[in-house]
Amino acid sequence: MACKTPEKFFKVVTSPALPAGTFKGALALVTGGGSGLGKAIATMFAQLGADVAIAARRTDVLAATASEIRAKTGADCEGFRMDVKDPAVVSKSIDEITKRFVSCASWCNGITFYVNPLRFGKLPSIVVNNAAGNFIMATERLSPNAVKAVVDIVLLGTLNVTTEVCRRAMKSDQGCTVLSITTPYAR
Repeated sequence: MACKTPEKFFKVVTSPALPAGTFKGALALVTGGGSGLGKAIATMFAQLGADVAIAARRTDVLAATASEIRAKTGADCEGFRMDVKDPAVVSKSIDEITKRFVSCASWCNGITFYVNPLRFGKLPSIVVNNAAGNFIMATERLSPNAVKAVVDIVLLGTLNVTTEVCRRAMKSDQGCTVLSITTPYAR
């Protein structure tokens, strides 16, 4: 049973524990980033200096969330439609993210100029697998189709996003931190 008043037992934290600028220059990809926990995670990365790519299936929610994060933090945040269940869609979405965020700016004689993003695109250096498919009922009551839907999103979706980004990171000799949000089921 969920605690209905967590603030009674736990201090509610609304400011980051890390110093401002901790993730300056990083690009964070947050799946399921349009609402809920994903939106909160994306906002926190933006507050800490990261550029943020939020991904989900609903483009209207993504656009509103990206706009809200930009207004609140001043960070570069953009929404990308991504169905994590489909490896081809994930690959195409990562292509779009890489083209949208430029990896480097050059400075020469007091002038800053940006290089061609098609050649010097920025790959996410942080991936948060947060996309989820949930049914509000006991697991043992789920139909086989419901279980398949959850597994396709949570397990295979996480695998699809992680392997796509990490393959590219290894190929370009770039590091990548991956965080996968999970929930235990217990009574």
